[in-house]
Amino acid sequence: MSDLNEQRKSLPIGPGGHADFYRMTILPLETEKLDRLRAAILKWQVISAEEFEHFRQRSEGQPASPMADYGYDPVGDEAFMLGQTERVMWASFAVAIASAVERLFGSICGTLELKLPAKPNWGQKKGAIENKLGIDFASLDGFSGATLARLLGNDFKHNSCTVGSEFSSYSGRQIGLEIEYEKEQWEAILCDAISFMCALVNRLDSLPTPQPEGGA
Repeated sequence: MSDLNEQRKSLPIGPGGHADFYRMTILPLETEKLDRLRAAILKWQVISAEEFEHFRQRSEGQPASPMADYGYDPVGDEAFMLGQTERVMWASFAVAIASAVERLFGSICGTLELKLPAKPNWGQKKGAIENKLGIDFASLDGFSGATLARLLGNDFKHNSCTVGSEFSSYSGRQIGLEIEYEKEQWEAILCDAISFMCALVNRLDSLPTPQPEGGA
C-alpha cells in the first residue's frame, strides 16, 4: 500500500479552481478507501492461507471421514471454498474501483452543472465531462485501468464472472470464458485508476477559477 501512496504523491498537481476542492476532499477519501480495501483483502489472504494449512495438517492426522466413500474430500472442499471467496473479494474490488471513478464523474457533472438524463450511466457522465473539457478520457494517464475495473465489475455483477461481449471487444478475451479475478493485476489496475482520477481532476485547472459571491 505504501507504493500506491508514493505514486499518488508523485503525481503532478496544478493550482487553483474546482480542482483544489477535489484534491483536498474527494480524491483522498476515495483513493485511501480503495487502498484500505486492497490491504484488507491481502491480509485475508495471509490469514486464510495459514488457517488452511492448519486445517490440512489436522485432517491428515485424523481417520478418513465416512463421507470419503462418497467422494468427499474435506481438504479439497476447504480449498475450493477459500478460492471462491477470494475470487468474489477481488471481483467486488473491481466494483469498488469502478464505483469510485463513477462517483467522481457524477460529482464533477454536478459541480459543473452538466446536463444529464434522469438516471445517467457511466458513458453519459463520461461524455458530458469530455465535451465540457474538450478531451478524450483515453488520452489521460490510467484510463485503461479504470476501464478494466469497470468491465471486470460489470461481468461479475451481470455475467456470472464470465467474459461478456464488451469486455471481449476491449480485451480480446473469449466470450464466455471464466474470469479468474484473483489472477488479475490488481495493484496495477488500482494505480492506473488512481492516476486517471488525479489526471481528470488536474484537467479542471483549465476551467475559469470560480469567484466567490460578490467577488470581482
